[in-house]
Amino acid sequence: MKHEPGTILYRDKWPAVHYGNYLSDTQVLHTRPGHGCEITTLEEFAAGHTIRALTTPITDGFEERAKEVLNLGYNLLSDNCQHIANYVAWGKYTSPQVKGALIGAVLLSVASDKGEWWQRALVGGAIGVLLSRK
Repeated sequence: MKHEPGTILYRDKWPAVHYGNYLSDTQVLHTRPGHGCEITTLEEFAAGHTIRALTTPITDGFEERAKEVLNLGYNLLSDNCQHIANYVAWGKYTSPQVKGALIGAVLLSVASDKGEWWQRALVGGAIGVLLSRK
């Protein structure tokens, strides 16, 4: 697998997608619960799944951004793998999966009267994540 350093890699981690940044033929920068932001092997990042790459160009300064995030912990809502990968590649802290989950949770909990509000929010959040997958 050969990509430009900083390229966003992703793999299935149902129901979501797991993201990281390609550094070399042997290294990927990514973050995960219990480990925070780290550099691992491509094999470890893949975890038995097929790895794919986004083709969006990387912006200048990705090396500095990669160094900056290395000591970050993991937070599902603010510092997840998609936030970190997008920030390193493009300088933008964003996670469409989190946005999808939050929008889905709010919409279904308001639009439906079936079940408890938290059940509707949970189902809506799951639907939002699934709809935001690449």
